[in-house]
Order: sequence, then C-alpha cells, then structure tokens
Amino acid sequence: ITLKSTSLTIDSGITSAGTAATVGEVVLIQDEIAINAAVNANAADINIRPLTAGTEISLGKDETGELSLEQSELDLLTTSSIVRLGALGTLAVGASTVPVNTGNINLAGAVDAVTTGFSTLSLITQSAILDDTVAEAADITVTNLALQAGTGIGTIGDDLNITADVLAAHNDLPTTASAGDVHINNIGDLMIGVVDSVDGVLCCGMLSWTRVLRSLRQRVHFCTVVVDWCVYMRRVRR
Repeated sequence: ITLKSTSLTIDSGITSAGTAATVGEVVLIQDEIAINAAVNANAADINIRPLTAGTEISLGKDETGELSLEQSELDLLTTSSIVRLGALGTLAVGASTVPVNTGNINLAGAVDAVTTGFSTLSLITQSAILDDTVAEAADITVTNLALQAGTGIGTIGDDLNITADVLAAHNDLPTTASAGDVHINNIGDLMIGVVDSVDGVLCCGMLSWTRVLRSLRQRVHFCTVVVDWCVYMRRVRR
C-alpha cells in the first residue's frame, strides 16, 4: 500500500495483510501528515518519508512546515516489523521519483512506544538527528532503535536522550562517514546490536556515551569502525 501526496490526512483505517518486512508494506509519502485512524501493516514495514528532499521530520510535537508525528499518531501504528521514518534511497512512484530525505530529524517532544503497536523504530536522514527538547528526560522510549544520519546524531551540548533495550547507530550517510559526532544518553541498561540492518555503532568523530543507570561515561574517537559496545561495557560495568 503506497499513498503519496503533498499533505496526507488518514481518517479511515488502513490494513495490510503484510506477511514479511517488504511483503505488504505500507508506504506513506508526504511533507505533512495527520494520522487520525489506525494503520496496521501486520508483519510488514510501515515507511513514512517526506515528499520533498529538504523537508524536516519532527517527533513528539506538531511543527509547522515539517513532517510531524505526535505521540497520538504513533499510537495508531501497528506492525510486528519496523516503523521507519526517512529512507536510504529514492523511490519510483508512477512517473515520478521520491528523493532521499536530506532534512534534519528533530526530537521535538517525548515519544514512548509502550502505547503503540510496534517495538522497533528506525530514523534515517542524510542530515542530523537532533534533540530539540529542553528537558533531559528520554526523548524516545522503544525496545529496538536504529539511527542513521550523515552530519551527526545529537551534539556535544545536547545529546539524544533515549531509553532502549537494543541500539544501532551509524553516522555514515550517504556512503561514508561525513561530519558531526554521535552523542547519546541512554537511561538504563543497553545492548548494542543489529536493528533494521544497522550493525553496531559507527562514527567518524567523537562518540560520547552516557549510561545514567550505572553513572558510566566513556568518550572514544572512531573513524569507520564498528564498535561492539555490549562486550566493552561488560568489562567496565560495576
């Protein structure tokens, strides 16, 4: 199921008999969206991406001129696979081609997957993924989280605050590490693994990591190196 429009409003439920990630997937393409009814992909992916390359994506708050998804809209999404915001490649729809998104992804308000119908969230942009909230509480709470960017994930002055069980994060789009660092603050125990085919943590620049529960903080510089932090953190856990 693919829906494409400059502005998309979903007032009637969408159900796909999805049997695998790309079999029966739901693809929503627009620069503005309002989800007022349930979207159920069963075992297939739900992909939400901008129509225009530079349109920014915001989570947790309705931001003018951005592809915004509030908590109440996320609560209407159901899949045992992945909810994916942004995309790695272009997409042909009819006679037109939807470009790769190059606008930032802004965490504008807290979102929690516990009230949704999914447990895996993937955020993709060739620009940056940024914390746009004031509080230092978790911006994203989800079981499995994948982050892919090209110009940074969080900043040294405002890291991403998350609560996840499994995380994978690469700052290497479009093809190699570009610019910016990775700064993530995870609240609670965490396993670095594979989420949405993203394996481990890859960063060219500074990797700043905070585990609040254990008061453990490490800074390491990496360049095109995948780091298995679950092994490293077991050695320094106390």
